[in-house]
Amino acid sequence: IVEPTQEELGTIDLPFIVEDAIEEWKDTANEFGLEIILGPSLPITPFSGNPQPVEQIVKNLIGSAINRTKQGRVVLNLHRFDVENGKADGMSPPDNFELQDGLWVGVTVADSSPGLTEEAIRALTSDEIDPGVGKIGPGLSMGEIRLISESIGASLWYDQTPAGTTLIFALPVT
Repeated sequence: IVEPTQEELGTIDLPFIVEDAIEEWKDTANEFGLEIILGPSLPITPFSGNPQPVEQIVKNLIGSAINRTKQGRVVLNLHRFDVENGKADGMSPPDNFELQDGLWVGVTVADSSPGLTEEAIRALTSDEIDPGVGKIGPGLSMGEIRLISESIGASLWYDQTPAGTTLIFALPVT
């Protein structure tokens, strides 16, 4: 097996990817009467990796948040956290998640929606990934987003409260 070179991998500049995605979705959010912003975030330096699937995931998570949010705003935040002995410092993945030890970065996409559909929740939590499950408007289904996420060694989970929904996309740096 031939490992890809640094040039073939490229660089993941997560702050740039998120800012670019926000800019791309800003007009659509405004048409729906929504505000889309980047909240206070930790600095994250670029790291080796293929940026294309990361861009695809972030843009689709924003699109899904806009589609299910009737009023209010969509807030994105960048996170940097360490995982040691399977425990994430500063993030709370579900108990059944196994994160590899090392440095991780993440993007949270929080909205003021009433929540995810049962189908979207099933797409995120089922033992079997079904790309056809969790369709929430134009763009990829939640099942497809999860499939892409896991194919690059990343994790995707959600948190739902009475105030809204947060989708968390996290990927290892090391």
